[in-house]
Amino acid sequence: MKKHLTLYAWMLCLCLCICGCSSDDDSNEPEQMEEDPVETFTGNYKGTWNSVTPSITYTDFGISARFVVSASNPNRIDAQFFATTNYSSCCSTNANDGAMVINLDGNTITSFSFTDTIVACEGTFSGDGVINTNGTFLIDFTGDDCDGSHVGQLAFTKQ
Repeated sequence: MKKHLTLYAWMLCLCLCICGCSSDDDSNEPEQMEEDPVETFTGNYKGTWNSVTPSITYTDFGISARFVVSASNPNRIDAQFFATTNYSSCCSTNANDGAMVINLDGNTITSFSFTDTIVACEGTFSGDGVINTNGTFLIDFTGDDCDGSHVGQLAFTKQ
């Protein structure tokens, strides 16, 4: 009889332990790591340049860039700019046509700077913008180069 009581006590204890476990307890499942959205910004981008100056208007001029999220600041993107759609310099033997820095706060582009190194048309540009729901960077900018004072917008979409 004592043997049966011990067996029943053990089974009762086992049942209580099993019933005490929740079916939605995922503590034994490996934790899934979500990809940092900022890290996904590293890559090749194509886009358009639209701007107006006193001497010329650019409408959907094809451009490209290589974005790299900064290792020291995940809210900063350093980029090589190309005034072509094929990631090559348009007008010289330079490796690119300029350098861009994009600072982010979530989907807001808090600051944008671009140093244009196109031979005989160097310039500087600045602005801000947003990353829309499709992941396209929309940058409103102003700046000056050989064409004069620009007011415009850049759009970059990851390839």
